[in-house]
Amino acid sequence: MLIVSLTELMAGVKAPPKTVQLFQLTCWPMGHKVPTSTNSLVELMNMVERWRQRTEYGPVCVVSP
Repeated sequence: MLIVSLTELMAGVKAPPKTVQLFQLTCWPMGHKVPTSTNSLVELMNMVERWRQRTEYGPVCVVSP
């Protein structure tokens, strides 16, 4: 297996690999302004915060379709 960092790909500089944790909220249908369950959104935010407290990783990036 070959692991290549984004830094190495973009700048040609070797860098230690980073871990990415992906959180996906599946109860927010495409085209809707709000999720079908606000409880799920709050739980997702709590999960992200717990993950941040357990790790030394930097900022969290949230994406949605």
